[in-house]
Amino acid sequence: MSSRKKHAAPLPKPASAAATQAAQYSRLDVLERFIVLAFYVWFFWNFGSSYLDKPAWPTALALVAESVTVFFLLIRRPASTISPAPRDWLLALAPTVLPLLVRPLQRDEEPLLDSFFLGPPFLIVGTLGAIVCKFALGRSFGLVAANRGLQTSGPYRLVRHPMYACYIFTHLGIWFANPSLWNLGVYAATWALQITRIIVEEWHLSQDPAYREYQKVVRYRLIPGVF
Repeated sequence: MSSRKKHAAPLPKPASAAATQAAQYSRLDVLERFIVLAFYVWFFWNFGSSYLDKPAWPTALALVAESVTVFFLLIRRPASTISPAPRDWLLALAPTVLPLLVRPLQRDEEPLLDSFFLGPPFLIVGTLGAIVCKFALGRSFGLVAANRGLQTSGPYRLVRHPMYACYIFTHLGIWFANPSLWNLGVYAATWALQITRIIVEEWHLSQDPAYREYQKVVRYRLIPGVF
């Protein structure tokens, strides 16, 4: 009787470090999008309900501004390099979701300032400027510090982070239309983290020689002559 020798099945090869890292980034990316969407739903519910109760241009513009941000986040392309540090992920996520915690001024709530009339012009400038910047970036838009392709045209010839500059106008517009102590605290925390985020993001991007050359041409990050 002849016997057939059994061969052990080959052991699966361990995944490469690069593939493992890419899978980790992919999971973090999905988690990041889920968290942003969850906060966005909360924001949209609050401001959408407020608009239905009392239609107002600042409320509608606030909805448009945050909706554009979430839309570009969802269609962004993968990064060629991305920071693996948890600190960088938190610094990117926190200033993005914190502004979604602002609340419309309630009917019985006393405003800190009589500034409702200032809301629309700031919101229009900030919203339109952010849309221009986002279209300039296209699918290179993202949250975590990463190399998604260098953009140097359009508003990026003026400052290195024009979209963040537009956020200042947008946030001021929302606050002027809803000047509560809660909203002031939310935006103060947002911009303390946003400045830190910009510094960390610049450090990551400056690993690319092309970005270092860009820094020499466009000297200021956010506000010409100041920062």
